[in-house]
Amino acid sequence: MYDGPCATVAAGTFDAEGFWRDPNASQLPFVPDKERAFIASAMDELLFPLCGEGGTLLTRFGFHEAQHDYLRRLGFRFETNHAPLAPNVYRGDASPNLFELALTEEAAPVVERLLANGSDLSAYAVIPHCDRFAQRHGLRTAMPDYEIVRHVNSKIYSNALYERLGLQTPGTVAYGAEQLASIGERMLDNGPFLIKDPYGVSGKGNMLITTAPLLRRVVKHVSSQERQGRVTCLLLEPFLQKEQDFSCQFAIGADGEWTLVSVQLMRNDGLAYLGSVTADRAFLDRMESIGYFDLMERTGRELSKDGYYGSVCIDSMLLASGELVPIVEVNARQSMGFINAALDRHLAAMGLQGGLTFLSVGYERELDYAGWLAELDEAALLFMPGRECGILPISANALSLASRIVGEAEPESTGRLFKGRCYVSVAARDHEERARLLARFREHLLARRFAIYN
Repeated sequence: MYDGPCATVAAGTFDAEGFWRDPNASQLPFVPDKERAFIASAMDELLFPLCGEGGTLLTRFGFHEAQHDYLRRLGFRFETNHAPLAPNVYRGDASPNLFELALTEEAAPVVERLLANGSDLSAYAVIPHCDRFAQRHGLRTAMPDYEIVRHVNSKIYSNALYERLGLQTPGTVAYGAEQLASIGERMLDNGPFLIKDPYGVSGKGNMLITTAPLLRRVVKHVSSQERQGRVTCLLLEPFLQKEQDFSCQFAIGADGEWTLVSVQLMRNDGLAYLGSVTADRAFLDRMESIGYFDLMERTGRELSKDGYYGSVCIDSMLLASGELVPIVEVNARQSMGFINAALDRHLAAMGLQGGLTFLSVGYERELDYAGWLAELDEAALLFMPGRECGILPISANALSLASRIVGEAEPESTGRLFKGRCYVSVAARDHEERARLLARFREHLLARRFAIYN
């Protein structure tokens, strides 16, 4: 098993799929959500467990000082920037990714104070400007060619892996609206099915089709884009009744060596990710007995043959029938599973295990984050040294950022609720204790007039 990362520079942008996606590709219907974009752009703060002892974390908006102080008390030793990388750091959908932003003159003072030549760069994902950033600051890094990264992260690639591994391919690729209609109609005869964008992410870029009228509406939506010159390539898969979503995290060395990192059981709400918990020995033994890890190692060899090396997270499913779906998709990058595994290694020294989850919340502006931590502490909910269990918040900006940015842009919005995501690790000795803690945490938020949406 993996012993954890060494001291390093952790950095990245979580919505990597948006950079890999062909800008000329047609899109499935979706509702734009400006506040979701704020939250996603602040999620780089979640990478602190991957810095290792004495490492460095670079964040777009600056790491909240109260959050940094809290994590130090828990024994997390890392340096970070508290100031934003640059003024006007967020400018909507066209905002530069973190590496591009870190290369600007405005960001230079913050970045150069923080980084030292000779460190290793651990990027959440290989995206544009990542290599230039490493070269500019003398950071050691081993990353595959960008086009290889794009290729192996496509769900079309994940689907093709089945044939290469000698397995029955679960999905069918539709090229164009006409194929989407004809293939979809045939699949509906056997029940609901999923349409997946090749670079769709949790809760976005996937659609469950349950009726013929819904399929026709999607086909019409795609057809109208094709008339404007866009190109369609979508993956269609039958909707399966699952018992358990889980994921396997591993690393592929530049020499092709495969190293298991962890297995994470996942909680999902429909098609959207809700959280992870490290799998217990019984689940690992069950997977070992059916050859799952041998299959993951073979998958790693196929990725290596195609020129990829680095972090990989494979999403998998156990069906209600007991059947294994080994590859739902390939995420050739770091993931929430990597973060939870690193948190659990830290908590294991105290005889505890966490459960990474988030609550999607609404609140009145402006959130005093330091005061909020103090309230959790006063309620004996906050995980602190000497406490046997508790809620360990792992994000500040993802929770509180939208109220600052949207509130400044829309001063007339007094009385509205601002969206945020409260990422936490529920640290306890067993599942039952984690469930009780999470229920108390929800009650605490509701009593303080937070709205909880999930």
